[in-house]
Amino acid sequence: MNKRVFAASLVVLGLLAVGSDRYLRWSSRPLPRPMRFVLIVVDSLRADHLGCYGHTGNLTPNMDALAERSLRFDNAIAAGPSTLISNRALLTGLHPDRVIDRENEGLRASAVSLAERFAASGYQTAAFSTHPHITNRFGFAQGFQSFVFRGGDDDAITNMAGKWLASHRRDRFFALVYLLDPHAPYAPQRISSRTRRIAASHRADIAALTQIRPGLLSPAESGTLTAGEVAVLHSLYEDEIREADARVGQLLAALDDRTVVVVLADHGEAWREHGTLGHSHDLNTETVHIPLILGTSGVAPGIVSRIVGTADVAPTLLALAGIEAPGLDGCSLLHQPSVTRHVTSTFARGEVTYGIIGDSITALHRETTAAAKPARPALDRETAEALSAIGYVAH
Repeated sequence: MNKRVFAASLVVLGLLAVGSDRYLRWSSRPLPRPMRFVLIVVDSLRADHLGCYGHTGNLTPNMDALAERSLRFDNAIAAGPSTLISNRALLTGLHPDRVIDRENEGLRASAVSLAERFAASGYQTAAFSTHPHITNRFGFAQGFQSFVFRGGDDDAITNMAGKWLASHRRDRFFALVYLLDPHAPYAPQRISSRTRRIAASHRADIAALTQIRPGLLSPAESGTLTAGEVAVLHSLYEDEIREADARVGQLLAALDDRTVVVVLADHGEAWREHGTLGHSHDLNTETVHIPLILGTSGVAPGIVSRIVGTADVAPTLLALAGIEAPGLDGCSLLHQPSVTRHVTSTFARGEVTYGIIGDSITALHRETTAAAKPARPALDRETAEALSAIGYVAH
């Protein structure tokens, strides 16, 4: 091993060793610094719907297999219960309110994004998105030399991203792949026999239910859905999770051993645990507890039980790449804090500070504020239609 590679190996191992605790078992073999970084976001994916987090329906074999050889963070909290809030933190490492564009609730142009930091350090940067909020229109293309958007077409974007990843295996890059499903409306390509049985037992109209967008329903309207109809919707949601997992598996197959991959959700999804459906309505655990898996050849598999947040992802990737970024609000996932840490999740009507009591995520403090008047940006027709299709904009 030449001196340059050996020095880089020591740096990486030093970073990993700093974060060791009783849950982490770092690899002891020297490895060069990672060259490739891939961030895969699966929208609206609840942590408790993955097998590695305890679900028994075998919905996520690919993500479960990744977790077996990676670090799984059991108590990850989203920065907020919506795509815009969570991604402002995820793609900067800062509290979402520090980088908000007040005109459209997206990412402010003056914010320094994760992609911009990678690009400034000589990495190629590319993004592939199917969510109409994760676009240049809302500021999330900042720093990406290539940004591809295919509204709602997860299969097409997965194929495009997979080909790009496979063709850049020898390059230094940071790539974001943002998958829309299992976001509502819950309309999987293949409806499982289980869903059909549930629908038949409740005499529910599957075709009609695949058109429902909880984001456009008031609490009173969502309350008119019967328990049977909600059961069918939930089963359709699980069908979409199964399809999302297959896409994640396709992306993982395109990666090599020197790639750091993070798979997570932007937020969860409520199924009437506190009376609501979908997300964006509140800060209850079901809407902010997310899966978070970090895989790299330099880290042995393990389970981390301390609480972490969306804003911790950016500083982790930057630390592994050796890119300095002082002043971030997040902390590297590979660093064990010297004091008990809490994580805050926020939205228009307040914020909640979460911590761990016993083995459970617990709301330690709730602060309620008067709901701010939501931004109503002037949207082009294509963007408005795309957002309406998934329940964000009513016409």
